[in-house]
Amino acid sequence: MQTSKQETKWHWSYQTVLLFVVCFLSSIAISFLNALPGQLLSQDGFLRRIAPKVYQKKIHSDTDSYCTFVSGPLLLVLASAPICQLVSVVAVPWMITWMGRRKTLLGSLLTILVGMGSIVLFPTATSSVILGFMAMNFGLGGITRVIPIIKSELAPEKWPKLYDIGSSFGGPLCVLAIYLVTNHQKWGWKMICGGLSVFILIIFVLAFFLTESPLYMLEKRNKYEAVNILLTLDRKERVGEMLGKLEIIRQQLANRPSSVLLSPVSRPPLIVSVVSSTLALFSAVNLLQSYGPFLFQSANLSAESLYLPSLIISAIQIFFHLITWFGLRRYKRRNILVAAILTKVVSEAMLGGVFSTISFLFVYFAQVRRVFVPGAFIVAADAVLTTSGVWLDTTFPDESKDVGETFTICLGLLQNLIIGSISMLVFCKLNKYIFYMYIFWDGLLYLFISKYVPETTGIEATKAWSSHSYWNKYVKPSDVFKFF
Repeated sequence: MQTSKQETKWHWSYQTVLLFVVCFLSSIAISFLNALPGQLLSQDGFLRRIAPKVYQKKIHSDTDSYCTFVSGPLLLVLASAPICQLVSVVAVPWMITWMGRRKTLLGSLLTILVGMGSIVLFPTATSSVILGFMAMNFGLGGITRVIPIIKSELAPEKWPKLYDIGSSFGGPLCVLAIYLVTNHQKWGWKMICGGLSVFILIIFVLAFFLTESPLYMLEKRNKYEAVNILLTLDRKERVGEMLGKLEIIRQQLANRPSSVLLSPVSRPPLIVSVVSSTLALFSAVNLLQSYGPFLFQSANLSAESLYLPSLIISAIQIFFHLITWFGLRRYKRRNILVAAILTKVVSEAMLGGVFSTISFLFVYFAQVRRVFVPGAFIVAADAVLTTSGVWLDTTFPDESKDVGETFTICLGLLQNLIIGSISMLVFCKLNKYIFYMYIFWDGLLYLFISKYVPETTGIEATKAWSSHSYWNKYVKPSDVFKFF
């Protein structure tokens, strides 16, 4: 037993520390950038520049608040974000083979910097802002795909989940940034973009000193350099073992067709991940996170305090991300998922009741708590759900994980494209009854998880799927982990 503990001890070095920092900061940047467009819509200076007609609708009291952001050009700009990211995600596997993981990361970060620079330096030109927004999303798609690849290849099997923790900070930090500059509605959004550019530049400088992936060196038939890289990442006595595993992965990547994703072994986690992620996407938390200030504006709060409820909700989100991450080691993942979904259903029913009994435009301060409290429970439950979710990184066998992750990221971007295109239209049509639609989707998610999701906490993928009452008809113990 003592030997086993020693084998799992992490080897700290200059490169591993640098790897931690780059991946952690990149995960913050990814979630920050994804949350940025929705938050910027609450800034009058940005809205006046990017969508002047929408701004005029917003300032006129006779406009239906539910339909403020229903604008063809604005929805088109927002929909372009996942399209640009999708193009980059699809291109990343080719790019990392051609020029390596490190240069792909640097190129993606540089593209983000160019986009942010275009927005900050030429804010008076609408076309410059739109093109900068598109360039930013091209780069965002690149780092969204390449960072998990770097994480898994430079630190195989022994990666503390700093990447997952970091991703929970980006969205709340975006809300905090908006809150801090809310007194400067005309140019506060430029401050945020400028500060984010500096943050991306720091990651770029750090990534410049990051080592290349040993797997890339094996792909280029440079075994000597691959060994040298492994020596900087792990203990000397483990280099041979790690080199052998990376060589097997290289052979799989070279010979494996994409059809492995639909093989009997991969089919169960594929179905579970696709259905779970799709149902989880139709959630009130997207509305609260992206348009929280817009919702709380109904309370007639001043501009200075408009973002405070959203900021508190974001702090709650971070807190529950962290306690769930640590709690997964002690409690069963499936039970946590069920509890989180039921909490969301009850809270969404409470919000639906609030907005069904009061006028959306004339909510007084005493009623803000009726909106804030269930909203906080929804965000907390969603943080638990996303942290403990049965996603591909916990369910796919090794021989199909790489293809599966690419597929899942692309699926997520397509889902975001659909949601970004129709969410405001649905919000306008359903009005306050939209929360009952969320209850319906969460109810479907509860039924699906109860029936088809296996317990994966502390259980290897082989046993999780082959022992499940439904999936054992398709997965046998000998089917999974044929290589390791």
